Amino acid sequence: RQVDEVQRELRDATQQVVQLQERVQQLEVQVQNLQKYKEWMERCGFRVEDSCPPKNCPEPPKTTFMAISTSWQNQGPYDVDLWIREPGGKFYSYQNTTHAGLPGILSVDSKQGPGVELFEILNPPPGEYLIYLNLYAGNTAQANLRIFYQKGIKEFENINLQGPNMNDVIGMMRFIQKILVLPNGEFEFHNN
Repeated sequence: RQVDEVQRELRDATQQVVQLQERVQQLEVQVQNLQKYKEWMERCGFRVEDSCPPKNCPEPPKTTFMAISTSWQNQGPYDVDLWIREPGGKFYSYQNTTHAGLPGILSVDSKQGPGVELFEILNPPPGEYLIYLNLYAGNTAQANLRIFYQKGIKEFENINLQGPNMNDVIGMMRFIQKILVLPNGEFEFHNN
């Protein structure tokens, strides 16, 4: 009976990974489309520092987005948790996938490997976003992190994680990246 249960969980996890890979591909297409639009705007003579585009070109996109995914390949009971601290100090995590009145959602939370976790936010409010990873279950794991935004993708590979310490999750979180969203919708990336 336990073997059947483990096989079912493995099938479910594999299906979830496939769905997440499809979602990541969709986000990559969105980024490519926005990059093509940006290139077209530049060919029309629009520069980011201009206050308005030339008359023959459409308005630049007003929507900004950010999607942050982490993935790991360890088989079995390995659980890497993605934590995002938004500008007001609230954390998005497996404990709080959304916050009332705030945009953003931790839309995917894998509980074992291989796995993926995904945070998505449309029109993120300006301010500082901090990204942390925590190995909740398993001894060691290597994770990859991808940040999708309107101008491209930032990738961090082979992030070594140690764990777990379920009694002190915050103390075991590893800081990965700081993203500063500016009032004009631009993004700055910092390692500290």
